[in-house]
Amino acid sequence: MPRIAMMTAGVVIAAILVVAGDVLLDRDLLYKYAPDLTVVGWMRKAVTASVALLFFLALRPSDASRRAVFGEPRVATIVAVTTFCMAVMLILSAIAVATIPHEIGNLVREGKPLSIKTEVVFVIALGFLLHTAWVGRHLVDPRFFGISPRLAIWGMFGVAFLIVMEEMSWGQHWIGWEAGEVFAANEQNETNLHNFATHRFEAVYYTTAFFLFVILPWAWPRAPHPRLAPLAVFVPPPGLALAGVALSGLWYNDWNIVPYQIWFFLGLLVAADLMRTMTGTWRLSGLFMIALIVGTQALFLMLGGGMEDGHEFSEVREFLIAMLVAVYALLLNGRIRRWVAAPVPR
Repeated sequence: MPRIAMMTAGVVIAAILVVAGDVLLDRDLLYKYAPDLTVVGWMRKAVTASVALLFFLALRPSDASRRAVFGEPRVATIVAVTTFCMAVMLILSAIAVATIPHEIGNLVREGKPLSIKTEVVFVIALGFLLHTAWVGRHLVDPRFFGISPRLAIWGMFGVAFLIVMEEMSWGQHWIGWEAGEVFAANEQNETNLHNFATHRFEAVYYTTAFFLFVILPWAWPRAPHPRLAPLAVFVPPPGLALAGVALSGLWYNDWNIVPYQIWFFLGLLVAADLMRTMTGTWRLSGLFMIALIVGTQALFLMLGGGMEDGHEFSEVREFLIAMLVAVYALLLNGRIRRWVAAPVPR
């Protein structure tokens, strides 16, 4: 009951903050504008940090229910490499905004180097998921409300395929056709659906990624409820959340959006909690990630006004999401192969 009460209180406070912004400042939930560093802005930060703390306390697993941080072969190495790559991207983004802010768009927009890399990494993820589906083609149990493991894997492949095709505008970025009248209302004149409502899509996409790669692996218990137990094989190891917390940062003109501020503070709390269960180099790595996220975010808020569009970091975040999807697909592939060889639900 205390956990439910804290979660409910957090949701109510966040809702009040959103409504107050709409009524008093005429700024709806997803309205983007330059970072608010006024007294009102600092008050918003205090409230969103408090909401993040409530969510953290409601979701934090007890010491007795925690899963092993890595717990499977080669996971620690894969997470270490992934965390390093996330840190490098944060550092490069900070260097770019401090030295060449007007040129960042030419590096990250559709058809530019980072955007192409995002699509390539997603294709790699599709390759791992396709192989995983083949390896697990005979898995029919345990079922989650009638859904077999093999069907769940194919579902993941389908979702990842849809995302990568939307990212490349179903081939427009590579072939270069005109979107046509059907897509006249598209905000970027592209052959895709998500840019008919870019901000809403981003909110769903970023929040889902934060939940799947930070909150879920960190909060999932060692012994879940029997109804949820069939999903355990698909939940990432807790250690992956250390890399995933990089998604908490990289905000500029969307920094004032209430849910994103909550994710920022919640990500830092999750990283700090993971550090408590780690030792040696891993604990230092967690401390470094926290310092890096806070430091780069402060830099982005101070110098991000030099960017041409203000939302260039969205493309960086989408590259990080693609990396996490690919790493997850790799980890799932190894887990399913071991499961097929010795079928013991994890």
